[in-house]
Amino acid sequence: MRPKRSARFFMIRWKIAVARNDCAMSGKNLVRRSGLGVFERFSGKKDGTLWYYRALVTAFRQHGDHADLIDEFDRVVSEIEKFVRESSYGQRI
Repeated sequence: MRPKRSARFFMIRWKIAVARNDCAMSGKNLVRRSGLGVFERFSGKKDGTLWYYRALVTAFRQHGDHADLIDEFDRVVSEIEKFVRESSYGQRI
């Protein structure tokens, strides 16, 4: 008999899918298209939003399931962080 899956299991799977989709589909393209000003739309602004996505990667890795999805999400978050670093550096000069 297959063990019952907990509500927490399904919640975590759902959050991985939503976070991956949100970030991959809109985050990377939105940041590139709109520039750093896009972070003004989020209550956490730039630093808080980047922290939130990186914290999601860390939390998902601690859970350990769906490594392929987590790796892809991590890659997208890293691309956004790199874009922000490069854009921020260019604005300081």
